[in-house]
Amino acid sequence: VAGSPYIISGTVLVQAKLTIQPGVEVQFQQDSQLQIGNGGELIAVGTASTPITFTSHLTQARGFWDGIRFVGTSLNGTIQYATIEYAKVGLELRTGAIYTVTNNTFRFIGDRFDPSNSGAIINSPDNSIINYNTVYSSVVGFQLNEVSGNIIQGNIIYDIDENCLILVPQGPSSENNLISGNEIYNCGDRGISVDAIGAGNQNIITNNVISNTNGGAIYLRNQTMFTLTDNVIYDIPATNGSGVVIDGFHTEEEFHSNAICVAGQYEIDDRIVDTLLIAEGNWLGTNTPILGNQVSGNVDFDPWIVLSATSDPSVLSADGVSTSVITITMTDGAGHTVPPFARTINLSTSLGTLADSAVILD
Repeated sequence: VAGSPYIISGTVLVQAKLTIQPGVEVQFQQDSQLQIGNGGELIAVGTASTPITFTSHLTQARGFWDGIRFVGTSLNGTIQYATIEYAKVGLELRTGAIYTVTNNTFRFIGDRFDPSNSGAIINSPDNSIINYNTVYSSVVGFQLNEVSGNIIQGNIIYDIDENCLILVPQGPSSENNLISGNEIYNCGDRGISVDAIGAGNQNIITNNVISNTNGGAIYLRNQTMFTLTDNVIYDIPATNGSGVVIDGFHTEEEFHSNAICVAGQYEIDDRIVDTLLIAEGNWLGTNTPILGNQVSGNVDFDPWIVLSATSDPSVLSADGVSTSVITITMTDGAGHTVPPFARTINLSTSLGTLADSAVILD
């Protein structure tokens, strides 16, 4: 920590192992950058109480400095418990190396005049872990391409000008990625977008909570054997996008147990009508979803999840002491239900009182 803050000017190229200790602050002058080059490796591991900080020098503005970029034949990188702010790019990760990027904060990142090259994390990591990061007040969240085998889990991404989490169609298709347990909201464009030029294979999108995304919540194009389960999607603006859009070819999908309730165009929008999309066992915001209203395209969505309530006994004596048990279910009758986040139900009564509920997740 001695000597901190360190001030970086121009491009600093590191071709050895660089270790940054907890509590260190690195300040970057305008357009300067840290490059991890051939044979280089970055180990920047802070703690929850003493994070590492990568920030601008004097001027606090988005895109003021260039970013931290892994280039050439750099080795692996570990960035944990760090704050990266005011850069054009938070981390540029390259193909061929393995990264652990966890428990970091990315904020005020990006160049609004060049969003396609901006983001908290960009480029092409494979077999890497990108977990439990917080990204906000930036141009783009995660913008990755040609990626495979990554775990992108437990991140919070919000207040983003453009896309929050996007896998870009560039070169080889992205495959075998797990996108799970992320909370995504207030996106200027899409929440999660997984796009491919060829076939993107076996990508898993599960247990995410997505709301208020102007370009729709989830967009999948040219995906084979994808898994889309246990996601909660709500509050999509009325005039912009759908809950889930399936575009291009698709085969052997696993698409069920999602709670999709939007004010936008459709809960499910299948744009390739010559291939049947199997999307049975989802909650579509109503007990009576209709093709052309909640659903668009060539979609098999029956049976869907239905919300129902029963009471036992169904009639109570007006004696002031009799009780009844109300059972509320959300199921399609085939074993599918909604994720826990979508199980909040408010009950009220005009007569008598309601006792505390007992919740059974089955």
